[in-house]
Amino acid sequence: MNFRPLHLPLSGVLIVLAVVMALPALADGLADSAEWRAFLFSSLITVFIAGLLYFSRADARARFTLRHCYLFTVLCWVLMPLLSALPFYFSNPDLSFTDSIFEAVSGLSTTGATVMTDLERLPPGILIWRALLQWVGGMGVVVLAISMMPVLKAGGMQLFRLESSETSDKTTPRIRNVCLGAAAVYLTLSFLCMALYRVQGMSLFDASIHAMTTLSTGGFSTKNSSFAAFHDLSVMWTACLFMVLGSVPFSVFFITPGKPPHRRFFGDRQIRAFLGFLCFIIVGCAAATYLRPGEEDFFYDLTLSAFNIISVVTTTGYACGDYTEWGAFAPLFFFFLTFVGGCSGSTAGGVKIFRFQVLFLLFSRQLGKLASPSRVFVQTINGRKLTEETGNSVMMYVAVLIMSFTALSILLGMTGLDVLSAFSGAATALSNVGPGIGDVIGPTGNFATLPDSAKWLLSLGMILGRLEYITALALLDAAFWRN
Repeated sequence: MNFRPLHLPLSGVLIVLAVVMALPALADGLADSAEWRAFLFSSLITVFIAGLLYFSRADARARFTLRHCYLFTVLCWVLMPLLSALPFYFSNPDLSFTDSIFEAVSGLSTTGATVMTDLERLPPGILIWRALLQWVGGMGVVVLAISMMPVLKAGGMQLFRLESSETSDKTTPRIRNVCLGAAAVYLTLSFLCMALYRVQGMSLFDASIHAMTTLSTGGFSTKNSSFAAFHDLSVMWTACLFMVLGSVPFSVFFITPGKPPHRRFFGDRQIRAFLGFLCFIIVGCAAATYLRPGEEDFFYDLTLSAFNIISVVTTTGYACGDYTEWGAFAPLFFFFLTFVGGCSGSTAGGVKIFRFQVLFLLFSRQLGKLASPSRVFVQTINGRKLTEETGNSVMMYVAVLIMSFTALSILLGMTGLDVLSAFSGAATALSNVGPGIGDVIGPTGNFATLPDSAKWLLSLGMILGRLEYITALALLDAAFWRN
């Protein structure tokens, strides 16, 4: 296999990463913090590697094939965390190389698990860098999904083949236009979120950081106690709104622009299912919490339930107290919510609503065939026929998820983690949620105390979860590497 066609796109990605490193360097310089040197040095290393790739690139006749596309995606997730970890490693002498890699992977995969403590004493550049990693990672996932998933037929991105008019032919929008549209929506929503946070009392610095980590459904914060540090309930509802907006398909904002907003959102079966699911479990959880002895404010309970449930389901991972103390049902309840995720074509991780819908259709079809073996089933999603290829891809994804979760849980247990931490750690890594369950890695815990072997395993799980397995698994086929 000829690797040289990969050099040019990889060098472009690394140049973008080097430019992004300049922003926290500038922030540290303005704050008279010496940590700007760590970002400058890291940026120079990144530029040097990008230059080597650029000047060793292939000539114009080299073809960039589908196999290169798979390999390019995986290599991005190898090179970017390694180089993104350099500012953490150079600027903080107490942070090991393993911890630096873990923090970088968690940021780029928008997981939100952290090994950094005492966030409020960190220089502004590091806090900005953590947020930028999640913001860039969230946008990168959207663009990657739109570009790659129609080929992989595994992420539900067939839904982007939308109608070009109300009554006539169907077409697939040009990938470039879709990616540009998604980027414009992402940027606009980020600025709107920042403005609302600022109006509701956050400082400009906190508002900017939390806007980036809210839209990317990442969950990094500037406060040790995350959103518990902001006591205004309106701030929590703003976060809920933008976590949900970050978890719906970005295509609804710019494809078929002639349709009214309510038809774009509520006309999409996936979004209806997502919002309906959230409303049902939020109201149910709030009612169960309100009925506990001593609870008198239903709106407060509703706010906490909405914030924590949306944070977990959308795989954002913000914390507002320890929700596992709400009762005996809470740990198991939130453990299962970890796997749900948002919609396809969003920044959220998890299984995603589209796959649950496909599984339900496959289940109902199988039940129907048991009663009427000769019956012909024609099943659709949003007016599109559910093909056998899509069904098989979803079944494969679920099977690989179960096997990955089992293997990762066992391996984490072998590193010395207790059963609860091993199971919840595997679930949060593969679903890109962030905080797990229990005293060690729970909503008020931290991953810093885990052994290095567990951190490397969790980093691998976060990357596999963000790649949704299929891209990485393609590289395991021997035929992939044959010319």
